[in-house]
Amino acid sequence: MALAEDLGGSWFLFATVTETTGQQAHERFGTAVRRRVAIDLRALAAFRIALGLLLLTNLLTRARYLGVFYTDSGAFPRSTLLATHPGANQVFTYLPDPWGPILLFPVAGAFALALVVGYRTRLATAISLVLLVLLHLRNPLVLNSGDLLLRSLLVWALFLPLDRRWSIDARRYDPGTDTTANVATAAVLIQVVLVYVINATYKIDGELWRSGEAVAHVFQADQLTYLLGDLLAEFPMVLMAATYLWMVLLVASPLLLVTTGWRRTLLTSVFVAVHAGMLVSMPIGLFPLISIAGLLLFSPPSAWDTAGRLVGDSALTDRVRRWTNRVEAAVSPSGRLWPQWPGVDRVVGGIATVLPAILLVLVLLSAGSIATDTALPEPVEKSLDTTNLQQRWQMFAPYPTSTTRWMAFPANTTAGTSVDAFYGGPPDLDRPASVDSTYPSNRWRKFFQSVREDDGGPYRTAFAAYLCEQWNREHETDLSRVAIYAGDERTDPFGGGTTDSGGRYLLRHECP
Repeated sequence: MALAEDLGGSWFLFATVTETTGQQAHERFGTAVRRRVAIDLRALAAFRIALGLLLLTNLLTRARYLGVFYTDSGAFPRSTLLATHPGANQVFTYLPDPWGPILLFPVAGAFALALVVGYRTRLATAISLVLLVLLHLRNPLVLNSGDLLLRSLLVWALFLPLDRRWSIDARRYDPGTDTTANVATAAVLIQVVLVYVINATYKIDGELWRSGEAVAHVFQADQLTYLLGDLLAEFPMVLMAATYLWMVLLVASPLLLVTTGWRRTLLTSVFVAVHAGMLVSMPIGLFPLISIAGLLLFSPPSAWDTAGRLVGDSALTDRVRRWTNRVEAAVSPSGRLWPQWPGVDRVVGGIATVLPAILLVLVLLSAGSIATDTALPEPVEKSLDTTNLQQRWQMFAPYPTSTTRWMAFPANTTAGTSVDAFYGGPPDLDRPASVDSTYPSNRWRKFFQSVREDDGGPYRTAFAAYLCEQWNREHETDLSRVAIYAGDERTDPFGGGTTDSGGRYLLRHECP
């Protein structure tokens, strides 16, 4: 009997110790995970401001060519859009032209500005996302990876407390803690890392990336370099080192999630530095800045504390503080920006927990499918198509180009003269001295890329018709015929030899 009691007591003690140890291990694991997915509220505020400024910059750069890319009188009318991209784009059949696109820009700008100052932040984020999607759907030919990344970041921004610091809305909240950790913070950090991880899987499949020659080849494509890039193109061995460095960073990118403190700060800074290098080397639009905006989320509290000490109470910070106080007083003198309804906070909180979890599962399934080259069930594929959260981050992979590509648009006038219908002056089919300068913007380069593709027939026809109408509207002598010519020249960055394709005519079009 005594032996049984001793055994029972020993078993109880063992079970208690085991349970306690298990609970401690579980708590330590939970603490470690929360520490790695937690985001400083100042980082979220900086992320919000960066998103708003990027949206404004995006609108300003697109507005230069609003009539060309977003109206029926431009190079990509709705008839061509609906013929080549049916389905979701039917919404544009109900929007008046040109007033629909013309009004979309200032309205989107107003909500982007609201996001910058943090006024009704969640509403501003939601409407900014909707308007950005409409802008993307109206002309998918001019989109790049930066546009898709900006859209993805805005999706996750819907579920983040972006307004707790440095915003007009911040007055609604008690100071509370300095960090937040939940499903949404984990999801947005994972999203940023997945861009690098998936790109790494594509690049590893490319022979030029594995051999270290890829960046040197890319920098031989003159339309893809400017400023520092034109100089670096002359040093292929330096670019080979840059290729290996970038590959190492891509493979090591999961460490952004694993590390904490100064190690995370250091690694994040290296990624930021590389993107800054892209910004001054390659005309790839806002992609480097959008990537840097996402990396802001990885900066830990210690980094913001250090930055705060460095800035201190300078005249600039005092001026900014006085300005924000005046704006707050003017916008919300009562201190309450909108009424509170019982139960609404609980409903919103539940949605903000469940929906990002579902979206995160979809994102991880998409990433896993791409990394392992396996197909997903049809319902999952449809869900990914609907949310547009596919993780296909190829960016110069697996096969980087070393081909310089240029366009020419030789045309005949009714007076019997020959002109270039797009650039003006006499037509010249030879390679320009500076190819990148022949593209008015990154959007034009993407558009011409679509025009050149094998399935670009409808785009070529619409653009040729636009060239005829534009020229005839601005000149006394009309065009009778216009052609679209594509030139190519491939350069070996190590051997120095060039191969000229001889060029080809993509279309000959009779003007009405």
